[in-house]
Amino acid sequence: MGPSQKPNVCGRLSRRALGFFSRDAGMVQRTNLGILRALVCQESTKFKNVWTTHSKSPIAYERGRIYFNNYRCCVSRYLSWDTPQEVIAVKSAQNKGSTLARQAGIQQPVLLYLAVFRVLPFSLIGILEINKEIFGNVTDATLSHGILIVMYSSGLVRLYSFQAITKQFMQQKLDLGCACRWGGTTGTVGEAPFGIPCNIKITDTPPLLFEVSSLENAFQIGGHPWHYIITPNKKKQKGVFHICALKDNSLAKNGIQEMECCSLESDWIYFHPDASGRIIHVGPNQVKVLKLSEVENNSAQHQISEDFVILANREKNKNENLPTVTASGRVVKRSFTILDDDPEQETFKIVDYEDELDLLSVVAVTQIDAEGKAHLDFHCNEYGTLLKSIPLMESWDVTYSHEVYFDRDLVLHIEQKPSRVFSCYVYQMAGLSHHAEEGVMWPPNPSLQQQRMQKQDQKASTRGPPPRELLRRQRAEYGALMAMEGYRGFLALLVSALLVGFLSVIFTLIWVLHYREGLGWDGTALEFNWHPVLVVTGFVFILGIAIIVYRLPWTWKCSKLLMKSIHAGLNTVAAILAIISLVAVFDFHNAKKIPNMYSLHSWVGLTAVILYILQLLLGFFVFLLPWAPLSLRALLMPIHVYSGLFIFGTVIATVLMGLTEKLIFALKSPSYSSLPPEGVFTNTLGLLILVFGALIFWIVTRPQWKRPKEPNSVLLQPNGGAPEGVESSMAMNFGNVDKSDSELNNEAAARKRNITLDEAGQRSTM
Repeated sequence: MGPSQKPNVCGRLSRRALGFFSRDAGMVQRTNLGILRALVCQESTKFKNVWTTHSKSPIAYERGRIYFNNYRCCVSRYLSWDTPQEVIAVKSAQNKGSTLARQAGIQQPVLLYLAVFRVLPFSLIGILEINKEIFGNVTDATLSHGILIVMYSSGLVRLYSFQAITKQFMQQKLDLGCACRWGGTTGTVGEAPFGIPCNIKITDTPPLLFEVSSLENAFQIGGHPWHYIITPNKKKQKGVFHICALKDNSLAKNGIQEMECCSLESDWIYFHPDASGRIIHVGPNQVKVLKLSEVENNSAQHQISEDFVILANREKNKNENLPTVTASGRVVKRSFTILDDDPEQETFKIVDYEDELDLLSVVAVTQIDAEGKAHLDFHCNEYGTLLKSIPLMESWDVTYSHEVYFDRDLVLHIEQKPSRVFSCYVYQMAGLSHHAEEGVMWPPNPSLQQQRMQKQDQKASTRGPPPRELLRRQRAEYGALMAMEGYRGFLALLVSALLVGFLSVIFTLIWVLHYREGLGWDGTALEFNWHPVLVVTGFVFILGIAIIVYRLPWTWKCSKLLMKSIHAGLNTVAAILAIISLVAVFDFHNAKKIPNMYSLHSWVGLTAVILYILQLLLGFFVFLLPWAPLSLRALLMPIHVYSGLFIFGTVIATVLMGLTEKLIFALKSPSYSSLPPEGVFTNTLGLLILVFGALIFWIVTRPQWKRPKEPNSVLLQPNGGAPEGVESSMAMNFGNVDKSDSELNNEAAARKRNITLDEAGQRSTM
């Protein structure tokens, strides 16, 4: 009898449609989830970014819903589930007493209160007070799964039965909305001003279930039979985990788990959420799944053993042991150790479990240049086999806070950026047909039918696209533009900036031609007039356009190298015009015997020009040419961005100072203070320049208008191979290799070897 065939997804779907499964609802549900798991993990299935949003308030995801507008922001710190979906506990703020009371030595006996409610039907179980006279010097307390957990500053954790406490110390049963008499006062429970009285007052120490001392009160219970995980209560033991039996506190065999890793962030451990009794131990470069089993010939003792291990995909540093030759000719061998969570190596950040599909989801991040790239891997929960890898198209900054959720056919990435800007990226499962519509052919060698389709497309291209196809393309291009959040607002600001900047140049020409006698190059005031014209044209208008050129959505289909060249070209033109303007003003001063460099305007202006030239050279040699190492680019990218905006702001201020200085010197009769027509006109010019600068600053500082990553560019070797360090399957897989600004190493190698772009991945300019 031959080997059994793997179940076919199409066959299972057909059987489901015909009703071949059991009528039991649980059986149907499990079958449907099995089909969904097969669809999620098959090779042709991709996850597409279908929705992106940004918010100034926190974004939360819970049970299939995305919440905005400060969801649980006010009470999330004090509200938790005791029993999920059944019992909820609300904790009050700690009662520390007034400052005068603390100075007088008056101690408040009640530290905090715990209000416990049953959800359906919503009813009050009771309000419990945590009293220092009973529990001692408590730092915190909470309720979980019917257990009252009390924590102390020494690291001690004590567990009590909430049911036993309620049965022993409840003074009176209270019902919400019912009249009650309490302490000589009558009122309605749950309504102001009567409120909810504290009806569970512990007058004696309740029976202790369990206590243990651990570092930072970290304590977990799980496994079969019951075990707990703690870190010994010593700082030098941080990162060491002890797995002990809850019954007798005995340490399990191999129960001391310590991941020997050299990293800035410590590893973490927890019981597997699938209720299998296993343990997940996560480090920066590996994920260990441990199983708890009985020791052979000794059923009273249990042991910890590895079930499987997931390792990060890392490459050994080729330059680790290369010798260095000094100037004197001495050979020095470098020896250093790379951290396990080195940002340039693949590092595990998030590990989660999808219970319905029985998949382990692992988020791995690699920091390339100034930004990181992340991908979500799906592993078999039983054996740890890699089944699927999904690239996240947005950048991943390791300094931000990130959350990733995998829920059936959805992947959600929530990140918190600086200035409390929250972003949510939603990916949804899409089949092969989605990519076929985009014109991406797979596999790379097309079949006969695909060749026929290409020939038909070539014939159709000579006649022009049919109306329906043309309409589809126009809709696709319009959809790409509308993908920018707030596109209409961006377009309005862009048009305003261009209009105001162009008016500034026109006003400058009118000023020098009508009020200042024109232009020339003879050492007179006519030569000086070139100074404001060239500065406003190049150092203000062209520089402003160069700053926002990456934000134009029409250029997002252009290659990043092309946009870098345009950015560098515009800045070069602005620098040339600025230098010519300096030559004009120095030539005029020398011809008229006027001292140079004595005013604040000249000091700030010359400083801005020098810094701008240095900025231009830095960008050219570090970011445009493929010579600089990745670490240097990652270090200089934030400085490059900040200094560019700083220089632009300095130029605006310098121009305004120069206009004022020129009017004060030139307007004598009538004087500048009497507001002559030339003074009013030039003041208007200054306002236009100021508004132009403000618009440029606003456009360039909006995170939702930042150029997205390029998802479709594919780098190929001249012989058809993949780039170095990239597997061939990844380099050709539907164009999902992100040739973004962060992949500067691939781009540099491409330019060194004259690598061309695949036709399916090329960018077209609009």
